[in-house]
Amino acid sequence: MSTTDKRVRDYCLRTNIDLILIGIVVAGYSYPVDGATTENTTTVTHEESQAEVAVHAVFFPWFAQLLGIVVYYVLSRYARAIPFTAMMFLIGLAIGIAVELSPNETKNVAAASADIWMQIPGELLLMIFLPGLLYVDAYGIDVHLFFKSFSQVFVFAFPMVLAGTALTALVAYYIFPFQWPFDLCMTFGAILSATDPVAVAVLMNELGAP
Repeated sequence: MSTTDKRVRDYCLRTNIDLILIGIVVAGYSYPVDGATTENTTTVTHEESQAEVAVHAVFFPWFAQLLGIVVYYVLSRYARAIPFTAMMFLIGLAIGIAVELSPNETKNVAAASADIWMQIPGELLLMIFLPGLLYVDAYGIDVHLFFKSFSQVFVFAFPMVLAGTALTALVAYYIFPFQWPFDLCMTFGAILSATDPVAVAVLMNELGAP
């Protein structure tokens, strides 16, 4: 890694510019599409409410980062046997259920911000997070080791995933008592058989694997 790359990375980590950019994108997305074409009919109250929504949208990424730091600190020192990813999943699930069940009149800033993020389409989240995640893994990969193990990676990433999808679909179709159609069983198998490369990469780095 060159000196310029290290400076850019250190600057991003020090200023959290990635979270700022994400908040700006989400804040812009929270405005309605027809707001620009109906400026004459937009009231001051509506503009103030939209500005408040934009501010709330920026809050949740910072809250999630702080929560992740606290959880990682506690687990790394007092509960090493509990996986960090699983714990964050349970916490996120609990936050989502609490936001959905709480009435709108009693929602605080954190709940309102989480509610904004929950309404964002999945395609937008992929466009925001996936390029950065892929870039980080591709940038830090060992090229020699990648080409040396390419055949094994290809087998596990393509035919073995298809085999896992088919086997999971057969189990859901013939063993589960839900009487799902086979198309739904294949969808269920595709969801469960696909691995999370980001979680695997993080786990390998924590274990010190090459």
